Amino acid sequence: MRVGGVETQSQQQLSATVGSQVPAIVCPGDLEAKVGTVIVCSITSAESGAVYDVTITVTSVDESTGNAKWDIKVADQPRGSST
Repeated sequence: MRVGGVETQSQQQLSATVGSQVPAIVCPGDLEAKVGTVIVCSITSAESGAVYDVTITVTSVDESTGNAKWDIKVADQPRGSST
């Protein structure tokens, strides 16, 4: 999937999960529609400005359409945190 689509759909999915609008998710490139593919994107906290890793993992692909579904995991600690 193209990077813009992954970012937008991931932001929408994460917003629905937490029940409020989350900041934009930024990914370094396209996401290959292949089960097990992982890409590490980022999200910046609106409150603190801290950057968190967002790991996106493809969980399934519809072979007839090529559409992928994926899981999203936001890191518990911001980048560069020693805790």
